[in-house]
Parts: sequence; C-alpha cells; structure tokens
Amino acid sequence: MSESGSTNNGRTPEQSKPTTASAFRTITEDEFIEQFKPEQCEDGSYYRQRDWTDPDDLIVIEQAAKEGRCWTALDTDGGWGLSSGMHWANRVFYVICAMPVPAGEQIDVLDDMADPIPEPE
Repeated sequence: MSESGSTNNGRTPEQSKPTTASAFRTITEDEFIEQFKPEQCEDGSYYRQRDWTDPDDLIVIEQAAKEGRCWTALDTDGGWGLSSGMHWANRVFYVICAMPVPAGEQIDVLDDMADPIPEPE
C-alpha cells in the first residue's frame, strides 16, 4: 500500500508510471526478425511463445519488459500482430527479443501477419 493508502497491484512506482512513446512506426515481420532477433523455438522456428501464466516465463517477461525487449502478440481484427512492450488487452503470448526497442519508440508489426495465430506450444 502506498502512502496515500492505494495499491499498485503489486507494481513498483516505476512500473506504474504511464509510458509515452514519442515515435510510432510499423515494420514488416522480416524487419522485426532482423532488427530485434526474437527468441526461436528449440526446432529453430519463430516464435518462442512466453506465457504470462507460467511463473518461470513471467519472470523472464517482466525482466525483458524492463529492458525494452518484450513484445506482445495481439489478437487483431482479421489476424494477429506484434506490438513492442508488455500489453494486457488482446494479448495472446509474449515474445522476448535480444535487442531492445529504442527508448521512446512504439513499434507494431502488423502488415504481413494475417496468417492465423500460431498454436501455443
């Protein structure tokens, strides 16, 4: 509980601050893979799907989010896409990348991902 008597749902004050992106852009899936180097599955296919309900995955997701390396797979109208950062609404799974998103940027990967949402591992 904070000094004002309210809670932040277990989040630190830093995590509770609203984030604002000064730049928004959309990239292709190929650009996403090349620039951010997402985790692969053991068989080498994309994407390793991190599940927020798995305690071990959640630790990795939260750490990657602090470092700007977490992306959210979102169920969109007519398909699915990836959005930089840790989102809650319409999330399907999280993807962790080796390279962080530049500070102040919001990036979506939507334009060529109309295939069905990948089945969970």
